[in-house]
Amino acid sequence: MKLVINADDYGMRASIDAAVESLFELGVLQSASLLVTGASARDAGAFLRSHPECGAGLHLDLDSIFSAAGFGKDDHGRFLVPDIFFEQEEVTAAIHDRTLAQLESFRLMTGRTPDHLDGHHHAHLFIPVLRIILPLLRQHRVPAIRYFSSFYPTGWQAGAARELIREAGLVTTRLFFEGVDLPGPQDACSAEVMVHPAMPVAAEEKWRAREYAALADEACRLRLVSAGYELCTFADLAAVPCQCD
Repeated sequence: MKLVINADDYGMRASIDAAVESLFELGVLQSASLLVTGASARDAGAFLRSHPECGAGLHLDLDSIFSAAGFGKDDHGRFLVPDIFFEQEEVTAAIHDRTLAQLESFRLMTGRTPDHLDGHHHAHLFIPVLRIILPLLRQHRVPAIRYFSSFYPTGWQAGAARELIREAGLVTTRLFFEGVDLPGPQDACSAEVMVHPAMPVAAEEKWRAREYAALADEACRLRLVSAGYELCTFADLAAVPCQCD
């Protein structure tokens, strides 16, 4: 199985960045998603510029659009946004313009094009958002995007989203996992494991520090080796797409 272990929120703050860079140096992480609106984004971008072997995606941030409209989040941290909200011209224009601006900021900070896109709080997966951003990703030659069916409340929505991604020609992993539990043997050729590590400093969220400790533990690295995963980036997946996808 080709396995992408991707760290979200890179560039949000220094404690997260230090954890991501440490795990990359340990060989556990191959990929990170840069939050270009984050407080430490420029420093994180400089690291990605000097480490081209580290996969790098854009962590698209649309939070202010939804929070300004007063939308709350569910228990999984996802915004509760009705489809009718996206029918407003000013909303679609804001999503379009912010995506373009963040793609350009990513290029300026890192000196390269993102090898994938995912969304802060998974906002990129709303079907109306996908319809807006997928043409932009094709224009900017972003080859991959995060997708997982459990984001959607119905099967037809999950299928519609996946079909939009297929039509746009972007690559996704076959499976998606959240947290530090690595997937076991699966009848699939590719998977993404999304993690949110941070260094265990006093002001840091404890769950992020626990993720860092688990990933940095030698037992995790040994399991990666013994299980025979082919650790890779989204760029690697795009270069040689899985046949099962």
